Amino acid sequence: MDRLGAMRLIVRIADLGSFTRAAADLGLSRTAASKQVKALEAALGTALMTRTTRRVALTLAGEGYVERARDILWRLDEAERLAASLDPAPEGVLRVHAPPSFGQRQLCPALKPFLDAYPKLKVEMTLNDRPVDLVEEGYDMALWIDGAPPADLAARQVGETAFALVAAPAYVKAAGAPDCPADLARHRCLVNAHFSAGNQWRFTRDGETATVAVDGPLTVNNVDAIRAAALAGLGVAFLPAFQVAEALRTGRLWRLLPPWTGETQGIYVVYPPSRLVPAKVRLFTAFLAERLSAQLRPRDRRSLPGGPDRPSTRG
Repeated sequence: MDRLGAMRLIVRIADLGSFTRAAADLGLSRTAASKQVKALEAALGTALMTRTTRRVALTLAGEGYVERARDILWRLDEAERLAASLDPAPEGVLRVHAPPSFGQRQLCPALKPFLDAYPKLKVEMTLNDRPVDLVEEGYDMALWIDGAPPADLAARQVGETAFALVAAPAYVKAAGAPDCPADLARHRCLVNAHFSAGNQWRFTRDGETATVAVDGPLTVNNVDAIRAAALAGLGVAFLPAFQVAEALRTGRLWRLLPPWTGETQGIYVVYPPSRLVPAKVRLFTAFLAERLSAQLRPRDRRSLPGGPDRPSTRG
């Protein structure tokens, strides 16, 4: 049994309050994570958590274990950071693959301070939505946003982004604003063919969940194209907050359905599994985690700009 890996898993479950999210965050399948937890509990001779279909709760023994495990893992991470700081500065080329909109709006604006800190390093970035074989195509790392990352890759979550339901003022004035998610069935919705949930849009409000099947005049596999169509007044779009924040601030788009919130998606760095992760990958991953965690936390979904709680439908 990988005792250290199981320790990290238990702590992550405690942090996230979710077995599934913790497994995805550490690049594990749910089955593999379950086996690790059971093996650790068997080795310790006690249950560390209770699990139901809705929640995960630590037992008294689990709370004590997690408290001490945090200290152990913190000391280990400190030792690794110290060792990394003694490594020579990274140099050469860092090859990165990312979705086009995220690369343009988040990664490229973030590069200057990183490359200023490591002047011998160059970044080669490829932006497209197609799946890639990192090893076969020679990428050091990729950004993954659409659901849990592939189980055969190592992964670290570096941020989260909320989804926002938006439309142009002209569309809202002509078609009205939905009062609840079910109302979207009568609206012209712009569907992202690349979105894993397809035309099934999911919303939450105070613990209540609503999923609605939408349809409309446009289905396209690119979020920039959907944003452009929404700005033109073609229909309602369901897009990552980073994609529409500027248009909401300037009033070119209105946010719909507050206080309902769209789902959140994790933003992951994925890379080929290896016990020795190159310094350039470790450093860029840590840099992104620090930068994105301050910008794209789930709490931002409640404070997205966009005017009044319910846009006026008067002309």
